[in-house]
Amino acid sequence: SKKTTPPPPKKTAPKPKSPGVFDYVVGDVTVAALASALALALTTPSFKDKALAGDAEGALEEVKGLVTGPNQEAAIGKACLLGGVVAADALIHLPVLGFFLPGPAEYVGTVAATLLAAKYFVTKEASYEEDLKDFAAAIPAGVPDVTSTVVEPITKFVSAVKAPDADALVGDFNEWFNGLDDPVEEIAPKAAAVGACVVTAYVAHFPIIGLVVPRVLELVGVYVCGGAVARYGEAGAVSLKADLVKVGDDAGAIVKSVASK
Repeated sequence: SKKTTPPPPKKTAPKPKSPGVFDYVVGDVTVAALASALALALTTPSFKDKALAGDAEGALEEVKGLVTGPNQEAAIGKACLLGGVVAADALIHLPVLGFFLPGPAEYVGTVAATLLAAKYFVTKEASYEEDLKDFAAAIPAGVPDVTSTVVEPITKFVSAVKAPDADALVGDFNEWFNGLDDPVEEIAPKAAAVGACVVTAYVAHFPIIGLVVPRVLELVGVYVCGGAVARYGEAGAVSLKADLVKVGDDAGAIVKSVASK
């Protein structure tokens, strides 16, 4: 009888390599560059007109004018802020931290982006052009002092953080709920706003746009969290509870205004 030769072993495809910190930095820088170009187009009409007309040289000159001469110190401050956000985002993707933090950071950015988009395009309570200009004007010029802008706020925030009192939280919730005249009318709009944020997060991961939008939302979330560290590190200055109530009220008001149209 003829001996049958065993079939050659099947080649298994190598497992895709998980992205590392360097990959996330490259992705963040790319997304930040695209976002910066979009911000320029929204706030600098001459840049937008030249870019759309195909005048690459003229558009480049517009950019040079924004980062040289008397604008140089302001440009350095903006670059430092952007670099700080990218660095912080890279840190949350380190081993162990990368398992817990990127998802919440992206959701925080999604909530912020959804509320802003609703104010700009639904209720039209604010203007993104004016907000972008105000935001740019509020960024300190020049290279920031790392101690005062990074180390001190984090130190104060860590010292201010303490384990929540479960009984106090339950008591506050019961007091809030019992004080509502119509719980359904008060809670439903806020729940709808949370649902809208969940839908936004889902849509952000659609094909093609999922290559860029989730990174943008994550960077926004990192910036918001960084601002929260600085804001709530000052003991007694502001109240997280009051801020969360205000965000909920604003979101509920937006849903009510849409429902009444």
